[in-house]
Amino acid sequence: MKAPFKTKIQGFEGEFEFCPIPLSKALKLNRKIEKMTLNALKSLEALKAPLVDLILSEGSEDGVTDQELSNMVMSTDIEKLMEVGEKIFSTLSDDEFEQFVKDLLSSSKYIVVGLGAVDITDDKHFSQIFSGNVAGIYPVIFQSMKYNNFTPFALAGIGNVMKKIGFSPLVAKDQ
Repeated sequence: MKAPFKTKIQGFEGEFEFCPIPLSKALKLNRKIEKMTLNALKSLEALKAPLVDLILSEGSEDGVTDQELSNMVMSTDIEKLMEVGEKIFSTLSDDEFEQFVKDLLSSSKYIVVGLGAVDITDDKHFSQIFSGNVAGIYPVIFQSMKYNNFTPFALAGIGNVMKKIGFSPLVAKDQ
């Protein structure tokens, strides 16, 4: 069994502990993520192929140099890539999206000094942890998907390399 993983995520005072999601739940979530991701990517033909191929690979950017990755990212239409994200999550209703997030975090804990570990998905704790930092939930979700090896999220590994080479998709290409 995979050992729990603890990490600090920017914007939170505590740390998150990720544990494996039970297999049957993980398979269902992974299938849902794959379907949403592939449908979104198929609908955006203008997205550059090399980066998409890398994102949809089996999760390894091994053999891709920092310069090659930088070139792939720089040649990708970031607005189109952001449309992929929008299309992925817009397929779910608000209630489905909330349940999807809670399912992804169902085996995770938030650890605060003096309080100990709390269940992230408990409504009270969920609100307390992410209230005022709504965007902060996305790195937590992606960390859970990366830890649990969800197939379409080789992007999490690519993101680490992009940080290392100093690229941020939130900064315009011409800056």
